[in-house]
Amino acid sequence: MNIQYNLDFLIAALVLLTLLFFHSHGRKKLLDINSLIFRRFILVGIADVLFDIICTVLIQKHDPGMNHTLSSSLTVFYLMQILFPYAFLCYTRSLRVGIGEGIRKTACFWAIPSCAMALLVITNPWHELVFYFDEWGGYHGGPLYMGTYG
Repeated sequence: MNIQYNLDFLIAALVLLTLLFFHSHGRKKLLDINSLIFRRFILVGIADVLFDIICTVLIQKHDPGMNHTLSSSLTVFYLMQILFPYAFLCYTRSLRVGIGEGIRKTACFWAIPSCAMALLVITNPWHELVFYFDEWGGYHGGPLYMGTYG
């Protein structure tokens, strides 16, 4: 029941983000840098929700033969979870200050924790600190699981 409830919200979020993307694509200037950053932000959100749906369905099926697919999907999902707050910060900063040398320095500074967490997620198969599978193929969050949610 709880997973179906989550799926309903994820599907609604996917529809909303997709509509928002197409609406903004048709209404905003294609050459405007803020519009470009906004579109990238929305695309990261769409990818995040899409991989959340895929992972939720695969976890719900609980097929140990699909663990490799689930592991790959979870890795991409957690990478999107890390990238989403970074994309949001870049977008809000571009709206507030504009584009210039200052935003490049700030974006590089903000990228440090995101890159560290991305490295942790990518190397998860070796240390299992973010997620792991038990001997029956069940999915479990690792000790640093919550750190991927920005």
